[in-house]
Amino acid sequence: PNSVRPLCAMFEGENLPIAPELIPPPAGRVSGGLLALYTFEENSGQAVWDVSGTSTPLNLWIPDLTKVSRVPGGLSVNSSTLISSLAPALKLTNGLKATNEITIEAWIKPANTAQDGPARIATLSQDTLLRNFTLAQDATKYTGRLRTTTVGTNGIPPAVFTPSGAASTTLQHIVYTRTPSTAKIYADGAEAASEAITGNFSNWDSSFRFGLANEFTMNRTWLGELHLVAIYDRDLSAAEVAQNFSAGADNQIVINEFLPNPTGSDDVAMPGGEWVELYNLSATAIDVAGWTLYDDSDSN
Repeated sequence: PNSVRPLCAMFEGENLPIAPELIPPPAGRVSGGLLALYTFEENSGQAVWDVSGTSTPLNLWIPDLTKVSRVPGGLSVNSSTLISSLAPALKLTNGLKATNEITIEAWIKPANTAQDGPARIATLSQDTLLRNFTLAQDATKYTGRLRTTTVGTNGIPPAVFTPSGAASTTLQHIVYTRTPSTAKIYADGAEAASEAITGNFSNWDSSFRFGLANEFTMNRTWLGELHLVAIYDRDLSAAEVAQNFSAGADNQIVINEFLPNPTGSDDVAMPGGEWVELYNLSATAIDVAGWTLYDDSDSN
């Protein structure tokens, strides 16, 4: 049907719809090797846009908006769902097979420290037994699974696990990296776990889709807030992980609400008149004295 074709095209590379102008990722982030980037700055709709700007976007789809809600700088997954590509994620599979390195980065705020299975944060997989990679939460630990020619098709053994207590219900920066010989997990900029994992990605399955917040069998639910997810085709160094951690999860100051050209005078006191509400996403006070807000032409 005609109504279905534009939707399918968006996720199969034709890219017919135009992505809205989204708030850009925080400044100062590492860009080299970036394959996919999701900032969850959409304020409506079922699409999660890949804003990496590299090759054909790998956009994702939220099947049921009643299972999620918008939060400042992110998307809250409130009940079991799966946010995923509708077609195989060849952008990831082919890009990563070409380098045999990977970085999975996530700014997340888990809803609890009891979810396990492990609960899928980001996964390129088919079901609970077949995957190319997975980043997940296992109660108070984080774990990563990676298929290679020396590791099973489930990405284990071995898996990389952080110590207990690494996962919390605060906003956290979790990064899984793998060189051709060693996998690591970083938590809030510091190395938390390391495991020798050899082999290459030549045995990866090209049919797998990319998903967030669950397994494709819908039985490894992860609940919490997603603020940023990025996939790189290389192993970010410890310094680069620290750089992305310092850049933060979101732009610190965003426009939360505004009222343009209301009835009556523009200059009367709120709640009348024209006004713009700024929201500070950080936990630190920010002085906005001297800031100027311009329109699209930078003339007003």
